[in-house]
Amino acid sequence: MFWSRKTSLDSSFGILPEEVILGTELGGLAERVNSGSGLRDLAERVKSGTYLRDLPERVNSGTDLGDLAERVNLGIDFGDLVERVNSGAGLGDMAERVNSGTDLGDMTERVNSSISFRDLAERVNSGTYLGDMAETVNSDTYFGDLAERVNSGTDFGDLAERVKSGTGLEDLKDFF
Repeated sequence: MFWSRKTSLDSSFGILPEEVILGTELGGLAERVNSGSGLRDLAERVKSGTYLRDLPERVNSGTDLGDLAERVNLGIDFGDLVERVNSGAGLGDMAERVNSGTDLGDMTERVNSSISFRDLAERVNSGTYLGDMAETVNSDTYFGDLAERVNSGTDFGDLAERVKSGTGLEDLKDFF
């Protein structure tokens, strides 16, 4: 999930339109979404099961999320963020805001063990709701609630179906 440099977690992750500054990489992403060439590619990679299956290895190697931070130009080093989550120092406030029973440190351990995201890729491809992922992370967490707080009440389960069909991510251009 993306938030702009100007958006605080206390604003429920922002979203976005006024915060997107033309000339940043995030502005470029918005243009790619509007042209239909950006997130559609990601949808295809999610559909094929390649992107999320590869993600745990890229996270463990410390390359992928660091590169993502540079490409999106959020001013956040996601490699450092993973280390902060592992140390128990990072994302604590966000965990409390998502749900007081959420332990994102546990989720990071599952990512490092290459279990969580491979399971997620299979569930996305099978049409299983991403809401079910919340139960695998922590039984007290409901990501649908997070979706409502982020913006328009979108159920991540619905998003999973839209990703699987390869059509829905184009709708997300309204968020940028």
